Amino acid sequence: MSLALRMAAITAVALLSFATTPTRAQVPGAPPPVVRAQKPVGETKRVLYYVRHGSAKELSRALGQIYKGDAEIEAVSEGNGKCLLIKATPRTCEEILALLEKVDRPLRVVAIDIWIVETPDKDEKPDTLINPRDLTGSTDTVTKKLRDLQNKGTLGSVRHYQMSTAEGRDARIQLGESKPMVTGSTGFGGRGGGTAVSITYRETGVMINAYPVISESGGIALDLKIEDSGMRQPNDGPQVGTTDKGAPIRASVMTVSQVKTLLNVKSGEVTPVTGVKTEGKSKGAQTLILVGAHVVDGTR
Repeated sequence: MSLALRMAAITAVALLSFATTPTRAQVPGAPPPVVRAQKPVGETKRVLYYVRHGSAKELSRALGQIYKGDAEIEAVSEGNGKCLLIKATPRTCEEILALLEKVDRPLRVVAIDIWIVETPDKDEKPDTLINPRDLTGSTDTVTKKLRDLQNKGTLGSVRHYQMSTAEGRDARIQLGESKPMVTGSTGFGGRGGGTAVSITYRETGVMINAYPVISESGGIALDLKIEDSGMRQPNDGPQVGTTDKGAPIRASVMTVSQVKTLLNVKSGEVTPVTGVKTEGKSKGAQTLILVGAHVVDGTR
């Protein structure tokens, strides 16, 4: 297995193991990570690696699976520390140590912002649609742009969700509510009489799942899944009756927007999500999803 493939695999497995393991306090006077290496005996080299963060046992298991047949990796105790005893060829030892330098680090927290933006019903013309590329920039910049568009009446609803999680751990939001849905109407009292509207209640809400991984350059890769269901009464929806004044009564329409994607976000920046599929939207209406993220380290 190539070093690149092994690095990708061990990063995913090790981040999960670190995510459930408290960080160990540094032992005063502790030696550097690699404290003892014997000279190779034939083709075998033995290295003792002091684990600075996470679980030596979980690291041993993950590395053992990836380097099965190429190395023997055992979790051992050495004084007050947690160690890995590595037995392998010199070249394989170097690969393992290189991986450990990348994954044996303190976990960082990622803050995630998600906006679900809907435009009101309007004629579907190119010059009236919002270009998602115009809604990019820093979190503060995009927030101001959205506020300005709302003040101009260009946007309908803007919902902002915030979550945070350690890198390599899932962040989830699930919210729901029952909303009335117009399904029909009945006139009574003859001409000029009243109208009774039939309604039923439907469940609506949003489910968001985000799994962040921080790259070496500081960028954030988000494995993102969003499903949002709502309700509209569009101007071009099915007519189910008329009011006593002759105005049309439109049926409510369920709308469902969903997307599953891998998104790369520059820390502190906001980017639109492509590939959003929406069912039940009315003519000219748009559903846009914007995502921003930053590493929580006191600055953005």
